[in-house]
Amino acid sequence: MKPMKPMKPTTIYLPEKTDANLQKLATQTGKSIPEIIQELIEDNVKHK
Repeated sequence: MKPMKPMKPTTIYLPEKTDANLQKLATQTGKSIPEIIQELIEDNVKHK
């Protein structure tokens, strides 16, 4: 597991289908939904 970085809480609203897909991905990978979202955002921001 990665060391914890200081983080700011943020609220996002997702379509139900996206939420369901995230829950499925979390179950498949053993990761939490916040962890998956953080990784997706970090990867996207790095590639911009």
